[in-house]
Amino acid sequence: MDGRRALLSILLSLFALAACRTAAPSALPPPAEPAILGAAREIMAAAGFCALITIGEDGHPQARVMDPAAPDARMAVTLMTNPSSRKVAQIARDPRVTLFYFDPQSLGYVTILGRAERIVDPEEKRRRWLDRWSPHIARPEDAVLYEVVPERIEVVSVARGVTGDEGTWTPPSIDLR
Repeated sequence: MDGRRALLSILLSLFALAACRTAAPSALPPPAEPAILGAAREIMAAAGFCALITIGEDGHPQARVMDPAAPDARMAVTLMTNPSSRKVAQIARDPRVTLFYFDPQSLGYVTILGRAERIVDPEEKRRRWLDRWSPHIARPEDAVLYEVVPERIEVVSVARGVTGDEGTWTPPSIDLR
């Protein structure tokens, strides 16, 4: 019996310790904005591709792989698609979108929550066009371009020490609204 009591006591102590650790806020201060943005740019470049998530006709999120341009100084991202793609109608109905980048090498990810704004000016479309998009659609005039304007960016980069709250796993984020 004494062995069982000792084991029970150890288990209860471990449970209490785990409960206290989970309930306690992280002792580390959140990363500074330059560290978060630096990690975000690094992850986005390493990932190359991202998932674009829109809201489908039935209200479910719809995800697809995209080949985005690099983010600009504001962290806005330009995307190209076919005019007959479902995402064009989905974005017209609800411009709220999410971009998700993942880099398995650094165990990092970036989530950009924002609004997709359609680029209609022909000169602006030509200026933003990337040659690597040509195999999909030959000319910028034939494509639909969007700029995803970020409202919030969430970043986790284990390699760069940008990690979330230990208890809630809430990632470091920047509100850009």
